[in-house]
Amino acid sequence: MTLSEVLSFQKEHWEKTWSSAVWRYQFLYDTLAWLIKENWISLDTKFTPELQDKLAIKLLERRWLKDFLDWKLSKEQFMFNLSQEWASLPKDASWLSFYDWDAIWNKAWKNAYAYLDKALDNLV
Repeated sequence: MTLSEVLSFQKEHWEKTWSSAVWRYQFLYDTLAWLIKENWISLDTKFTPELQDKLAIKLLERRWLKDFLDWKLSKEQFMFNLSQEWASLPKDASWLSFYDWDAIWNKAWKNAYAYLDKALDNLV
């Protein structure tokens, strides 16, 4: 699908399910639209796995990846920042989603904190 087709699908899906999350990184409509505009990506561009990976990296950067890699941000703060981007990541060791309060059943995956913690340890 092209990005234009994905955005159209998200609008339709939202009306039926109250969620616009799609594909690998569960991009929400507003987030994907922002990424497209921010990075000057043509709406005719195919929404390939490679593009999705690049966009996910942009989201990591938006949540202060560089500061984390430069030791200017603690692992706990970075994980908290990521939880604001992806509802399935817990905001801390409580295992609660940053969005646990909303009505769209956002629940953090309980093992995510341990996996993310280990992944971040391996990263630095």
